[in-house]
Amino acid sequence: MPSIPGAVGGSYVLRQPFIAAEQAINWFPETVQGQGKRPKYQKGRAGLRAFATVTDTPGRGMFAQDGRCFVAVGATFAEVFEDGTTTAYGSITNTNGLPVWMCSNGSAGHQLFLTADGTGYIFDLDANTLTALSGDFPANAWQPVFMDGYFLVSIRDTRQFRWSALEDGLTWDPLDVAERSIASDNIVAFIRSHRQLWLIGSRTTEVWYDQGDPLIPFAPIQDAVIEWGCGAGYSAQRTQSTLAWIGQNELGGGVVVVANGFQPDKVSTYAIDLNLQDSGNLEFVHASAFQQKGHDFYQINLPTNESDLSPVLDFTEARLGSANPWHHRGMWDVDTGGFTQDLAAAHAYAFAKPLMVSRADGTIYWLRDDVYDDGVVP
Repeated sequence: MPSIPGAVGGSYVLRQPFIAAEQAINWFPETVQGQGKRPKYQKGRAGLRAFATVTDTPGRGMFAQDGRCFVAVGATFAEVFEDGTTTAYGSITNTNGLPVWMCSNGSAGHQLFLTADGTGYIFDLDANTLTALSGDFPANAWQPVFMDGYFLVSIRDTRQFRWSALEDGLTWDPLDVAERSIASDNIVAFIRSHRQLWLIGSRTTEVWYDQGDPLIPFAPIQDAVIEWGCGAGYSAQRTQSTLAWIGQNELGGGVVVVANGFQPDKVSTYAIDLNLQDSGNLEFVHASAFQQKGHDFYQINLPTNESDLSPVLDFTEARLGSANPWHHRGMWDVDTGGFTQDLAAAHAYAFAKPLMVSRADGTIYWLRDDVYDDGVVP
């Protein structure tokens, strides 16, 4: 059978459909690494099977490390176990279902740190108790990070971040604070990459490091000032040894950039840029990163419009030279006869399984390549 030019490829839909109207939904191209009849073929995304359930909604965050897996669903913080059972440990703030971030100091401190709607919490991994932080802990805490023995957190609508005592997220000194000052824009996304802290503002980015001073541990790398900021704080993710986020600066926004050293590269196509910019307010757009069957994916959900499919960047195919490593994911609604956004709110790799928590309810799904449907009733 002869090959059909252009039959294997990603999504590229412009406003002028007579120029470009290719849309790959739940399919993505995979390069054949070796001898094959074709250099590429179209691979279907994994099917879904329910793995566990938390009685709340919506899914807001997931974290897995050292054989344990935790989820934030609505106002519930819970643990997911290998046999698919769950245990709820307490309540967290939930005013609008926005994402929840988590990090841990592991066996050094036996703590997990999370923030939800501006409130910080410490979960004791030994006692299995959840404590809401107060007192000297900052109000309006935003994104938590763990690095070099410290928990750190950015303060929303400011240029400041704070850090905890060494290996103790219950202790916060109000003097342990720093403020970015090379540029004037507020921190929008706060994330670690390797042993660097990226303070991504609304227009520019500064990169800081641990200078080894116990009184003032963190300082800016003087030459690491980047003329790219972020238009969607929930979009910043670590993926394939770098960072990706929805970029913005003084000239405009609504594009996806990936850090290449201290010089972010634009990786979204014109069609994906159009997709993002047409979706409306990007403030509440969120992304998640995960790996499956050798592909590193960066997935974007656009909650302002339910009919917007979820754009997905395949980092692995991009590294292999794909001219268009983007596709879309969605759920087929039998009632409306159309696609809606993908269900994924957050991903985690636990118990040797790629898992994700649904944005629609408290279901935790197992992404399985050996099934060909979602086992989901919309």
